[in-house]
Amino acid sequence: MSLLIARTHKKYQEFIEKELRDRGLDIPAFFTDVHKKLINLDLSKVNTILKSRYSKRGAPARASDNMFRSLLAMTLSGTTSIDEWVALLRSFPSLAIISGFTPEDTPGVGTFYDFFDRLYLMDKDKSKAKGKTRFKRKPKRSKEKGEEALPEHNHKGVIKRLVDRAIRKGLKEKNGKFSYKAPDYLLQKIFKECFVTPSAKLGLINLDNLNISGDGSKITTFASPYGKKICKCKEKCNCPRIFSDRDARWGWDSFRKIWVYGYGIHDLVDLESSLSIILPKVTSANIHDGVAGISLIREAMNQGYKIKHSVFDSGYDNYHFYRFLISYCMISPIIEINKRCEGKLQNKDLIF
Repeated sequence: MSLLIARTHKKYQEFIEKELRDRGLDIPAFFTDVHKKLINLDLSKVNTILKSRYSKRGAPARASDNMFRSLLAMTLSGTTSIDEWVALLRSFPSLAIISGFTPEDTPGVGTFYDFFDRLYLMDKDKSKAKGKTRFKRKPKRSKEKGEEALPEHNHKGVIKRLVDRAIRKGLKEKNGKFSYKAPDYLLQKIFKECFVTPSAKLGLINLDNLNISGDGSKITTFASPYGKKICKCKEKCNCPRIFSDRDARWGWDSFRKIWVYGYGIHDLVDLESSLSIILPKVTSANIHDGVAGISLIREAMNQGYKIKHSVFDSGYDNYHFYRFLISYCMISPIIEINKRCEGKLQNKDLIF
């Protein structure tokens, strides 16, 4: 499908005003907040960013800025089902107009899922769906001297391997031999061009003197951690079970000091404004903050941000994370020393 020439943001505003006036429609009270946000949000660059994901031949496709705007309206209105959203677009003409469509010509469910495939750079075969996976019980905390000790994370050597891999890929990119982009690269680019850059022009973020802070937190899934047994074992077993949420894992929440079955959400924010510079990344709850931190910094670098200083808590206190920031990214780190590693100064070469 080919992509039509995008209209400007001013044309979109004129479209809404004309359609509402000619049809004698008003914005319903429960969509007023959505209308106020979208009418001032310029998404005209979305078509340019996603142009490479469309063919130059074939029938005209839906304008990608309208599709993206409609998904934003869905999120802002609290709707989580594409089927429900399509029904709402057809039931409320004013909602279709806010999204950029005429009430007589709104997209169907399949059109939205096709847009997801173009927006997210991942093959369908690599994505995880519902199915069987091996059952893993809730981890137990270790005990020392009769007292509960902090759980030991089995991440020895992982950060080192990730840093070495990131540096190798970085060198290949400089030599033009590597062109990998993360699955959410286009989504992150839209966020930068349509949200972060306009914020910088308004003086909310100073991209010329960017100091950032990163952290992660755990979120619980509503899915059961026990799954559905399909074996005939009468006693406790670790046989494969059917899980409705295959990506969820057990992870330790050091802030609340509890085990959480679900996900970790990781973010990078500008220190001065407390505004995000990239979209938060979601991982399984068992992923260590230091591992996710490498992905966050790499994404920020790929999007062209020039970061001077970075602030992290003790969860990122790892020699190879320092090496990644200082030697490869040229970023000055400010990281709280982990109490369990206090006094171990064999890596003085990276301490200022």
